[in-house]
Amino acid sequence: MGKKRQIIKDFLFTSGILLICFLLNLFVQFFFKSATLVPMIFVLGVFFISTRTQGYFWGITASLSSVLVVNFVFTVPYYEIDLDTTECVFSA
Repeated sequence: MGKKRQIIKDFLFTSGILLICFLLNLFVQFFFKSATLVPMIFVLGVFFISTRTQGYFWGITASLSSVLVVNFVFTVPYYEIDLDTTECVFSA
């Protein structure tokens, strides 16, 4: 019973921290028009998750989901997954 309770506790903590990071990023994007803080806020959230939960699973899951959320919601093109790197800013 204790292991199941710990899994539920870690799941709720991970979900809560990721939700807080998401809402904080919406606030930052709306009021400050800055895209540079978005990944850093999620990295801080993943750090908190990794230090407070047991095992590697929750930190890895939070990290992967943070990358997908940042790519999907907070980078151009918005609300599309774009992993294409052919449009490089640096040209020879």
